[in-house]
Amino acid sequence: MNRRMLLKLSLSTLAIFANYSVAKDQASGFPFQLSKDEWKEKLTPFEFAVLREEATERAFTSPLNDNSKVGIYHCKGCDQKLYLSKYKYDSGTGWPSFYKEIEGAVSTLAIFANYSVAKDQASRFPFQLSKDEWKEKLTPFEFAVLREEATERAFTSPLNDNSKVGIYHCKGCDQKLYLSKYKYDSGTGWPSFYKEIEGAVSTRRDRKFFMLRIECHCSNCGSHLGHIFDDGPEPTGKRHCINGISLVFRKA
Repeated sequence: MNRRMLLKLSLSTLAIFANYSVAKDQASGFPFQLSKDEWKEKLTPFEFAVLREEATERAFTSPLNDNSKVGIYHCKGCDQKLYLSKYKYDSGTGWPSFYKEIEGAVSTLAIFANYSVAKDQASRFPFQLSKDEWKEKLTPFEFAVLREEATERAFTSPLNDNSKVGIYHCKGCDQKLYLSKYKYDSGTGWPSFYKEIEGAVSTRRDRKFFMLRIECHCSNCGSHLGHIFDDGPEPTGKRHCINGISLVFRKA
């Protein structure tokens, strides 16, 4: 999916997104105003999470994704008209997608406040290399994933189906990240783990692509690993969805 398509992506709730939680910083930004308690009374808990706190619904779960009826898509928060049905198309992403909005109906704000780890890591991590040194150490695609947060395609990593006993290390600095006993088949197409080796993985908020996710990276060198979701198995309930290209597996 290219950047242009992602920028047209819209959730079924059709909320307006920003680089901060709208619920926390909306005092004078918009004509229609409600207090946090009023929003909570107006919306269901999940609607509130998406519209006011930037949560994201799962792909292919909205009935509006397959809707082909003629009409207008309104904002669930204030009923403003946002998109005409003739602007809708099947993007294959699993979310309702439109190639344009009704003029003046949708505002955008800078959401790319999170930066590439490669661009701003001067003193954050114990293991340090310059950009040129990283490029010499890694292949172009490894550099794109580990240092610029690209994502490998699902079901392309040999480690996705790996069931051998051992330890998964960071490809950037060889720090031990995950034990094989923490790995499970999530069905997502990426190596998945329900927990990390203690202290090996750090996280931060990732607001790219109109959604709020938890990005995870090696605590020793800052190399991007993937994202952590709250739909994993017990005992943690977490799913570390990891790019296989960021890992090196070593047998025990």
